[in-house]
Amino acid sequence: MNLKTRYCSSLRFVLNISFYIVILSILSLAIVSCNRVDETNLENVVKYYYQPGSKRAWEGKGKWEFISKASYNEISPEQFERKVDKDCIINSASVLGQEQVGDNVYARVAIIKQCKSNKTNCSLVATLGTLSLTNTWILEDGKWRIISTDKSSEKIKDLFKSGDYAASVKEAEQILFIDPFSIHTYKYIAFGLNRSGLMQSPTKRSIEDVVRSVLSINPKDDEALFIAVTYSQDPQVAKTFLRKMPKDSCARIYTLFNLCTELTDKNEVLELIKDDENNPEILLLKIQALGQLGKYKEAVEVIKNKGKEIQDELTSNDAAYGAGWAAIIAGVCLSSGDKAMAQGWLDYGITRDPNNEKIRTFMHQLK
Repeated sequence: MNLKTRYCSSLRFVLNISFYIVILSILSLAIVSCNRVDETNLENVVKYYYQPGSKRAWEGKGKWEFISKASYNEISPEQFERKVDKDCIINSASVLGQEQVGDNVYARVAIIKQCKSNKTNCSLVATLGTLSLTNTWILEDGKWRIISTDKSSEKIKDLFKSGDYAASVKEAEQILFIDPFSIHTYKYIAFGLNRSGLMQSPTKRSIEDVVRSVLSINPKDDEALFIAVTYSQDPQVAKTFLRKMPKDSCARIYTLFNLCTELTDKNEVLELIKDDENNPEILLLKIQALGQLGKYKEAVEVIKNKGKEIQDELTSNDAAYGAGWAAIIAGVCLSSGDKAMAQGWLDYGITRDPNNEKIRTFMHQLK
């Protein structure tokens, strides 16, 4: 083979290789394009991000790029990538609407989860339960991004559990600058205002304002309905909101609890809670109602049989809440004549809040 022939053969080989490389590159770009979601189209982004209807648990792996820039200080890429909602699957995800606040365009997205009963938000139902929530998305550089406030939310919870309710309200108000449609944050504002006795937040927001705001964000959101039930002035109106909550909602039990604490007719309370008496929070209501009806023997029987579960529930809540209910239980025990049991609950209550006046009064009586 002469030099010219060898040259032409080598040239054909190089051209063939180049042709295949170009074809492979085009195919690779086509595959990437097929798998890539149009981040300017919110409906497509929501479907891609949540994968509603999938039987697999939602996880953050591979989705960090959808986190908004405003959330970078709230959660690290490593933390987000490790997030797995292993106890829930997402049944549906839908866009409720878009609106502009200041210079930003936000969107409200409603999601409905189906959760196992043994952990997380659905620990209050018998088998499986639903949870209706609302997420906020923001348009950044023409692309839709989800807002996360994980770090700030944990700070609010810590402040609330420590009893610093005014500070928790102030912190929650700051979160609304990041996520103006966070129903979860509004809930802590209402909680904090109620517990602290403040009439308004630092931004002049009242509990009534909170109720109106959350219902306008998503009237079917479980936390929004919880807030509406808890802070409605009229018990009959509160019952109306409770009826809007699905029977299998993970939020229904503690919503029912808050409604019953406002009812003066304790026979009505016992009727409302009769199907949910395995829950420790509902047992608190039963003990209180039986005590106020003078049925001390029945109340003490509940305390004896379910005391540990009840105490665990109180320990998981803030100090004032735990001490307040410990005092109620101790009072029922004293009325029944069981001083030893009363002393045990007073000893527990004093560890939660040494300044609780009812506990100190009862302890003085037992001396």
